[in-house]
Amino acid sequence: MRVGTLLAILWCFSVQANAAPIWTYDLEGTVSGSEEAAGYLADIGVGDSFSIRMSMQKQLDGSHKINFRGSLGGWLFTRQEASAYYLHSDSAPERFYSSGSSSLLNAPAGTLGAIDPLDIYIQLFGLETTGAVDIAEKDRLIKAHGWLDAEQFLSGKLSFNFFAQLGLDGTAWAEDDLVGNITSIVEVSEPESLLLFLIGLLGLWARKIRKTTKLDVD
Repeated sequence: MRVGTLLAILWCFSVQANAAPIWTYDLEGTVSGSEEAAGYLADIGVGDSFSIRMSMQKQLDGSHKINFRGSLGGWLFTRQEASAYYLHSDSAPERFYSSGSSSLLNAPAGTLGAIDPLDIYIQLFGLETTGAVDIAEKDRLIKAHGWLDAEQFLSGKLSFNFFAQLGLDGTAWAEDDLVGNITSIVEVSEPESLLLFLIGLLGLWARKIRKTTKLDVD
C-alpha cells in the first residue's frame, strides 16, 4: 500500500473519531457541607479539597453522557457513569446537572459504623441565574454541539449521597448528603487525531524495518 493512501485512510479514521467529540474537564472545589454529614466519614472533612476529571459527549436526544472520577478529601472514587442535561429556559436558571452516578461506588471509611454510598451528583451553573432572559448561544454555558465554556461558568455543586449505619445493633441507618462547592473548571485537551496519526507513522516505520530486514536476509 502506498504511503499516501495509508495516510489518507488514517486521516479518515481521525476525522471519524472526532465526529462526536468528547470534551474533558478538570473540576476543583472544596467540601462545604454540614459538619454533621462530614462527621460520618473518617477521611473527609469540611474544608477539604476535591478534584474531578469529567468527560462529556453530547447525545442525539440532547442529553450528555458523562463519566468522572476523582478524590474527595482522602477518599478516591473510581470511574462513574451518568447522564447529564443542559437546561436553559425562561423559568429556570441556566444549569447543567447530572442524574447521579450509575456505577458502583467504593465506600469511604466511616467513623460511626458502615457507610453505604448511594450517588454522586454534579451541578454547574452559568452566568444567567434569573432565567428571565434568553441567552445567545455564544454566551451559554453549554454550546449547541456540547462544548462547555468555562468562561461562562459561575458556580457549581457536588453532592455525595450516602447512608450511615448507626448503633451497635447495626439496624439503624441515617441518610445524609455531603456537599461541596465547585470553584473552577479547566478544559483538558484530547489529542485523538494526533495520536492516530502518530500510530500510523509508527506502523509505516515498522513496515519499513521489516522490509529492510527481509532484504538483508535475502
